[in-house]
Formats: sequence, structure tokens, C-alpha cells
Amino acid sequence: MLLLVLIAGNVCGLVFPAAGKMLAPSLTPLVMVMIFMASLKMRLSDMAADLRHPKQLIVGLILVLLAVPLLGSFVPLLLQLAPLTYIGMLLYLSSPAAAATAFYAEVMRGKTTLGLNLSALSTLLCIVTIPSALLLFAGTVVQMDAANIILTLLKIIIIPFIAAMAVIRFLPSMGDRLKDYSFPISLVTLFLIYFAFLGAGYEEIVGNVGMFAEMALVLSGLTVAGFVISYGVSHAIRADRPESISIALGTGVKNGSIGLLVALTNFGPAAIPPVIAGGLMSTFLMFFFGKIVNRTRARRQNF
Repeated sequence: MLLLVLIAGNVCGLVFPAAGKMLAPSLTPLVMVMIFMASLKMRLSDMAADLRHPKQLIVGLILVLLAVPLLGSFVPLLLQLAPLTYIGMLLYLSSPAAAATAFYAEVMRGKTTLGLNLSALSTLLCIVTIPSALLLFAGTVVQMDAANIILTLLKIIIIPFIAAMAVIRFLPSMGDRLKDYSFPISLVTLFLIYFAFLGAGYEEIVGNVGMFAEMALVLSGLTVAGFVISYGVSHAIRADRPESISIALGTGVKNGSIGLLVALTNFGPAAIPPVIAGGLMSTFLMFFFGKIVNRTRARRQNF
């Protein structure tokens, strides 16, 4: 079902771009709905435990914010990229974990609280890590709107989480009813998010088809490498399987909206196609990553 929703959202964004653009202003509220629905199934004690024993969280943040941009820095050794294309690629790779990491972790049988912590903390830290990555790997200085990013963090992660905890605490019967419908609501919300995301980037895609296709292929390879490396490193530090899945999801699926914001603020539309290509391919690859990991586990249990 998740794969069908992803395909439908992206196809609708490309076939009906005008409608997608009309939905674009709703991206923030839509992400807030996803975080709220995922948070209804979390417990504060589990989130606190992640912070009290932060080894997995710290390793996850290093992988999310530093390891994948480092991989991307080797691409110019293999391919000749236009400067703004390379910068757009680095912007996507150095972006924080997707705001919906907690939802993806829930679907892929990861640890939802770790996914939410990775998303929130990497978003906060990207104020420093994105400029550092672009300066180190591209020799480019970028200006970060720290206040806007912090406001985004508050809106798309912290406020929905607090609202969910308030519902669980003060309106438990409502919370239980919402949990029963959380998955279909989240799927509809995810469809609308990708409909809007692709519709908003339609002109950049059709105006740069060749470069978009090249970036889709390159970023697919880097995303797969990110999944494999982060999952392997997580096992090496003795993270359990749900924790390893959440770390891999945070590493492989980035918050494209942050990358788009920085791209538009500093470089203009020419740097946008790699960000869109990365956001598009990573979600499909995430689906197959989850299927492979869970199928492998099922086979091991049968022996």
C-alpha cells in the first residue's frame, strides 16, 4: 500500500502540476499531521531513554549529517557536474533526516522515538552542519536562516508531538480512536505531500530533464550506500534491529524542504533539481530497503 501511495502522489504531481502547486502551501500542515499521528503511538519514557543512553542517537546524527555528504564529495571524481548541480546535490545530502522519519520507522518496524529524535536534533544541528559541509566539500559559503529553521523545527516536529502527548494525557479515548485510523490518515497525508512536492518542482524537472535523470541515478546510488553503511554501522555498535532501521532511514531519507529553502535563498532555481531528485528516489528506495531488511529477518527466524 505504501508503494502505491508513493507512486500515485508522484504521478499526480507530474500529471497535474497546477494542482500540486496549489497544494504546496499546505506542505507544513500536512507534515504536522503525519508527526502528530505517529507521535500518538509513542511514549515519553521511550524518548527519554534514547536521550539518557545516547550512543545510537549520536552515531545516527553523525551518519545523517556527515557521512552521506562525505560520500557525495567523491562524485566529481567520477562525473563532471555543473557547479550548481554539485552544490544542489550536497545540499540534499547534508540536509537533516526527514520530518516523517518517525512514520517511516513505524511502517518499516523501526524504533519510532529514535526516528523522531534523529529528525528533531539533526534539523537543529543542520544550522551548523550544512554550511560546514558546503564549505568543506564545495568551498562555498552559504547563509542559513537559523530563525526560520528553528521555527520550522517547532512547527513540524515539536508542536505536533506536544499536541499528541496532550491528547494521550488528557483525552485518552480520543487518542485511542485516532490510533485506529492513524495508518490510513498518514497514507492520505503522504500522498498529498508528494503530490505537492512534485507539483511545486515540476518546472525545474521538465526544464532540466537530462540533469534531473543523472542526479536521480547518482543520488539513488548514494542513498543505497547510505542505507547499507548506516545499517551496518548500527549493528557494529550493537544497536538492536529497530534502532538500526531507524538510523538507516534517517540517513537515507532527507528533509528536502530544508535543502530547497537553502538552495532558493543562496543559489536560485538551478540548484533545486538535485534536491527534488534525491527526495523522489530516496522514498522509493526506502520502501525496498524496509522490505529487504524485514524479509531477511523473517527468513532467519524460520531457520
